[in-house]
Amino acid sequence: MPNRSLAKVAACAVMLALLGCGAQANPQGTATLVVANTSASGMMVAEPAPLPPNAELNGRAWGLADAPIRVLKFIDYQCPTCAQYTRDEDPGIVEAFAATGQVRFEYRILTFIGRESYDAGMASLCAADQGAFWTMHRSLFLNQPFDGRENTGKFTREHLRDLAVQLGLDLQAFDRCMDADQHKATLDQDAAEARQYDVGRTPELVINGQAYPSARSADDLRKIFAEIAPGVALDH
Repeated sequence: MPNRSLAKVAACAVMLALLGCGAQANPQGTATLVVANTSASGMMVAEPAPLPPNAELNGRAWGLADAPIRVLKFIDYQCPTCAQYTRDEDPGIVEAFAATGQVRFEYRILTFIGRESYDAGMASLCAADQGAFWTMHRSLFLNQPFDGRENTGKFTREHLRDLAVQLGLDLQAFDRCMDADQHKATLDQDAAEARQYDVGRTPELVINGQAYPSARSADDLRKIFAEIAPGVALDH
């Protein structure tokens, strides 16, 4: 039988380069993608982090529902660039804007890479039903194959269930949600919004109804917000 401790060390060596394995922080000092535990099947669980201000506990958004600035972030859980920007840019965006009450930030989950994208997206929404979207979201990105390959069996239903176990979810409720494709309508609606805004890749941001394919960082967003909502104060 392989030595799991050695395997975990090897995995962390790769993750340190790709997704920040270990106690690592971004330049803004906000906790980033950190491995808290690795299951027997090799699925890594992100360390819990403080929720963004105004985060929906049973949802996938932060910010006030009536905020004057609305950001949609389109992602696919098999997209390596989505993982990179979740690690490198999202904490800075939260730090800069979440507490202002002026920005609403919502994730939209696309599944165009394949079946495992669909199942991973479903798992994130089933976790959201139990108030665990945020940790599941980070954990899914942690578990992308190191070599960037797609639909290789990393996000099988069995592995996703293993993540649910590690997160302490109600497994009966999680299984029912996954088996019934309970949030298929939500994923279909996310895909419809992507078509509406002509989103052709991930990650991509749509801000107040306008797509900004090159927007990434908090500084990028600050410039856009100043253009589209010049009267909105973003200090906190």
